Amino acid sequence: MKRASLILAIIGVCVLLIAPIWAYIIVPPQLILPDDVEQSVTYEGEAYMANPTDLTEEMGPYDLEIERTYEGVKTVNDDEVLIIEETAKSMIDSPLTPDPKVKTYTLAIERDTYEHLNEDGDQWDYARYGRFTFGPHPEKKDVEFWLHDINETVTAKYIGTTTYEGLDVIEYSMSGSKPVTKNMDMVQKYAGMAYYYGNGVLNELIYQEESMVYVTEASGVIVYLDRTVQYYGDVTFLSSNETHRVTFSKMSYGFNEETSDKLIDKATEADEKLELYEFTIPLAFLIGGSGILVFTGIWHLRKYRKLKAKAEPEEIPAA
Repeated sequence: MKRASLILAIIGVCVLLIAPIWAYIIVPPQLILPDDVEQSVTYEGEAYMANPTDLTEEMGPYDLEIERTYEGVKTVNDDEVLIIEETAKSMIDSPLTPDPKVKTYTLAIERDTYEHLNEDGDQWDYARYGRFTFGPHPEKKDVEFWLHDINETVTAKYIGTTTYEGLDVIEYSMSGSKPVTKNMDMVQKYAGMAYYYGNGVLNELIYQEESMVYVTEASGVIVYLDRTVQYYGDVTFLSSNETHRVTFSKMSYGFNEETSDKLIDKATEADEKLELYEFTIPLAFLIGGSGILVFTGIWHLRKYRKLKAKAEPEEIPAA
């Protein structure tokens, strides 16, 4: 009996020990960026652009569709960094843009922080910094995100928490403007447009954004996006020596219905998986181990009482 109770006690302790082992060894790998990233996201909305015959006027709205695909191709730096191929294809249904525009990027993402690797390397485009995307359990604070178009970061400001489609989400907003100083290709593009179509000189190109995103509190999946981005600047027209504000490009868009449904399903599944790994399974080990130890203690106590009762001498009735 002693041997059986000892074995049960050892089993109970082992089951209890699995809980912290699970929490500190099994769970962390579930929280890093997986090495098999493969995702396609489609946005739709509307676009405006400057009128070539009069740059101070806007043309539009035109239907806009953007498709972004991400594919993890390999890991480097002892599996700590994931190389991701990103392709962005945009189509504006306007007379000035008959063909889609396609851009490709090769990114190096730190798997534990979900941030761009701020180092030069021969297997990715160039050093970037800031966040690539949200990971599990997003911080309830402002976060810096890298933006390809201006080659620097923008701030996603923490707003608060709410619910969306039955999911607990964190709301972030990106609001404000800044001069474009680190993407000279874009500056030269719009400066050339100002000179070619309006015989004008672009004084400074400004990027402005008004966006809101919902990110699930557990898995960090972006499930809602409402974004408006525009590029504008003051142009001095040489023919009149007058300076006017010119909005070269303005786009407003969000997830299309198919992408929205897909992301909500993905977030729901990811949230449930995290709850299973981080809460349900460790709790089961704690309850199971504690139950075995309690059962062993009760069993051992009952056996002890029985043995004690047998060992006590029987009382002899008085004559």
